[in-house]
Amino acid sequence: MEAARFYAASSIMLFHLTVMSDLPTNILSIYILNYAAMGVPLFFIISAMGMCIGYFGKLETEGSIKDFYMRRFLRIATFFYVMMLLYIIMLPVFGDSGPTLGQFLASATFTMNLVPSYVEGYVWGSWTIGVEMIFYLLFPVLIVLASNLRRALVIFIGATVLATLWRNEFVDVKGPLQSFGNFFIVVQFHYFAAGIVAFHVWRIAVRLCPARVRLIGLILLVISCAATVSLVVFGFWLIFAAGVFTSWKLNHTIVYFLWATVLATFTIGMCLAPTKLLSSSLVCHWGRASFGIYLWHPPVIAGYSKLGIYRAIFALANENAEVSFLLGALLTFATVVPLSLASFRFIEKPGMALLQLKHGRGAGQPERGGSR
Repeated sequence: MEAARFYAASSIMLFHLTVMSDLPTNILSIYILNYAAMGVPLFFIISAMGMCIGYFGKLETEGSIKDFYMRRFLRIATFFYVMMLLYIIMLPVFGDSGPTLGQFLASATFTMNLVPSYVEGYVWGSWTIGVEMIFYLLFPVLIVLASNLRRALVIFIGATVLATLWRNEFVDVKGPLQSFGNFFIVVQFHYFAAGIVAFHVWRIAVRLCPARVRLIGLILLVISCAATVSLVVFGFWLIFAAGVFTSWKLNHTIVYFLWATVLATFTIGMCLAPTKLLSSSLVCHWGRASFGIYLWHPPVIAGYSKLGIYRAIFALANENAEVSFLLGALLTFATVVPLSLASFRFIEKPGMALLQLKHGRGAGQPERGGSR
């Protein structure tokens, strides 16, 4: 699961490299632009599944629920508040006046997802944190409602249809309401629901003998990777065909359902059959710092663009768009990962240890449930 988080964070970083840097467009970046943003839904699925693994059957008392909320808050808030302060200093450098009082308060209270004008947050990419925090708030109820696979599937299917209906209402809307239509929890919730379904499938699978568990995991990994390639290659035609044979207002339901299913299948496979190829100790180590990778990469990309670093790489690569993009991606990765590992060690881990110290437990005790 830690490795899967790393892949999700890296995918989002590559997506933002295509839209935020001044590297020239190329065949590789076009595919990344169209599909790498699916790293966000993968994050949501991993988050839901990880929390179910950590908390299923354990949120039955007032004390355990309070403990859960405090853990979730500390998991996100400690590092996020540091980034909020950094952005106040950094934004004027990029020609932005900085956050208004309303933007600052919405981000500080994690309520930006509920306010159309503030839904994106002033920390770049923080709209997902607003979504995540609402999911945390709802989780103790959801884990009761989706107590088995059948109930979880019903919630997932219903949430997928609701996401389509919601987005259809914002098709012709512009400005802040367009972002609200795309980022509000209603249009993202089916991915969390898919993560809960993934948990119940995983829970059933792990009861089998170890050899069969690993075989099932490998099969799911192969299926999910093949399905991902198919969705990338044939995604446009799938949407078109769905519109012809079903309804143009509901055709995206099929696509949402398929992507959520494929990403959930990938996550289950990663958990059932961790392989050295996909889940090496180094990748898992980087995955623990995935929250930092997610928050550090936008200012790094913007900074390198402002300094002309990517343009220099393009020149050094003899103006080869594909080569310069790969070199730019490697440079960004080589910068973001060390920053993320440092912030995880010196900011995130001490923040998560605060609750353990309050209860008199050692700071080294692992946290229940998944990180972002």
